Amino acid sequence: MLKTTGIQAKIRHPLYSGTLLIFIGYFIFNPQLTNLIMLLSLFIYLPVGIRLEEKKLIDTFGEDYLRYKEKTPSLIPKLKFRST
Repeated sequence: MLKTTGIQAKIRHPLYSGTLLIFIGYFIFNPQLTNLIMLLSLFIYLPVGIRLEEKKLIDTFGEDYLRYKEKTPSLIPKLKFRST
């Protein structure tokens, strides 16, 4: 069953988003060349990993996942501002 509630209602890949935030935070905390290389490696891997994962999800969930993909951002949630 495709889960589209909770954090998955805001972003499709919360584990990838969290991992990215951890790597960015660690690089800011300890800006060394090795940490920069790890961060850049993650930036290279993420598009590939997301593409492969989504291919499997489309095969598994079909149209349901395609509709979910259309309305839900991949890594960064959309900001909604309330008008007063």
